[in-house]
Amino acid sequence: MHDKMAFVIEREKAIKHWKRAWKLETIEAQNPRWQDLYPELISRAVFFAERDARQSVGASGFRPAPE
Repeated sequence: MHDKMAFVIEREKAIKHWKRAWKLETIEAQNPRWQDLYPELISRAVFFAERDARQSVGASGFRPAPE
């Protein structure tokens, strides 16, 4: 997870050109049992979406009108 999307895209493009063996070594270093990470990623996405929605609600409890 990274704060800046530009960094994520740059990193993905760099990894895309790696040899397959390097990619497998990287995966196995971080996730040696090859666990499915989808449920964790989804729960994080939901958490951040809910957090962002709460932060966008003003003190009155109402969301500001879109501009």
